[in-house]
Amino acid sequence: MTTEIKNPNEEYTVAGTGPYAITWPYGSGAVVATVVKDGVRYVLPTGDYSVSPAESTTTGNLTLGATAAATYAGGQIFLTRSTPAQQGWGGYSGAREKGLEAQLDLITRAMQEFQGAMGRSLRLDNPSVAMAPVAGGVVGFSAELEPTVLTSWTPEGSEVVAAWVAANLFPAADPAEFLAALGINFDPADFTSTTAAGLALLNAADAAAQRTALGLVIGTHVQAYSANLAALAGLAYARGDLITRDASALKRLAIGAAGQVLTTDGTDAFWGAGAGAELLGTITTTSGSTQTLSGLDLTDYRFLIAVIDGVSSSATWALSYPETGCTLGAGLAAAAAYSGVVILDLATGVGFSNVAALGAAPTFAVANNLVLRSTVDNASTSVSVITSAGVFDAGSVLVFGLR
Repeated sequence: MTTEIKNPNEEYTVAGTGPYAITWPYGSGAVVATVVKDGVRYVLPTGDYSVSPAESTTTGNLTLGATAAATYAGGQIFLTRSTPAQQGWGGYSGAREKGLEAQLDLITRAMQEFQGAMGRSLRLDNPSVAMAPVAGGVVGFSAELEPTVLTSWTPEGSEVVAAWVAANLFPAADPAEFLAALGINFDPADFTSTTAAGLALLNAADAAAQRTALGLVIGTHVQAYSANLAALAGLAYARGDLITRDASALKRLAIGAAGQVLTTDGTDAFWGAGAGAELLGTITTTSGSTQTLSGLDLTDYRFLIAVIDGVSSSATWALSYPETGCTLGAGLAAAAAYSGVVILDLATGVGFSNVAALGAAPTFAVANNLVLRSTVDNASTSVSVITSAGVFDAGSVLVFGLR
């Protein structure tokens, strides 16, 4: 019997149960299946696969069990051979054959020793090129997972250093020598100008300690993230705007119209009519016999107040409001300044007036004090004052709306 030169090593990607070809001769129980998946190596027990035929002087096939095929799907399966090293064979009487015994013993022992040494060494499942030794180099793996000598600050080298630092294997006594062995140029003098604050940041145990060293503790020195602040930053503003909130988020409330006040319905804030008296306009009584204030909008008002302020006429006269059907006295003295108030309820039409002049004594001369019935209401758009004789020559009438 002869054995051809053949490397007993096959590599396949696990895709189903197989079969996976064995292209070299093998003995019973000599085929070994190893799987590498996600960086982990698994030596499969014989129960996870079967070999057919059980032994062969040429080739055969390996078939995975259904569970093993599903477990290791996508991994790399390596088929190798591990032949038991045993010399001789049993004869008819049970004794071993003696021909060439001494030479075969030497060969068998060498094989046994070789197998033992291999079992105690680091091994790869796929063949790899030889590595040339480099002084100060570190054995590692390249990005292609090939064994190589790391001699510079490469991504692979940085991972090695990171692992050593994490495992506290970094030689604190002389880190420069350690880094130099990896091809990293390090000069301690480069760090002599580092400030105390910089060293405190470098020596901080974790990110939280670094934030403390920098005075940036979240919730103490800086504002923690807030959805409301993020929404506020997203709003557009104009002069006079206010920020309010509806049922779900912050919102912008644009400035109200002139004279409006900020009010609420008990749920939301909005601009509306104010509750105080508002000057609607002034009727100047320095000329003419009829003066009118037009363009009024009395819709939102409950009362109309007319303040008579020093009104006089060039002849004996009477002051009247045609809209109210009211004459405020008759025979008012010429050139006498009269003042007072007329109040009208715009909802009911009921009004009250009180107009008088100060005498020379002085005495208080009452020109009119009465309750009147008005035709002015919320739909009216103007108010007039009239003198019954002569023309106005002084004073004014201030018209207010009261809500």
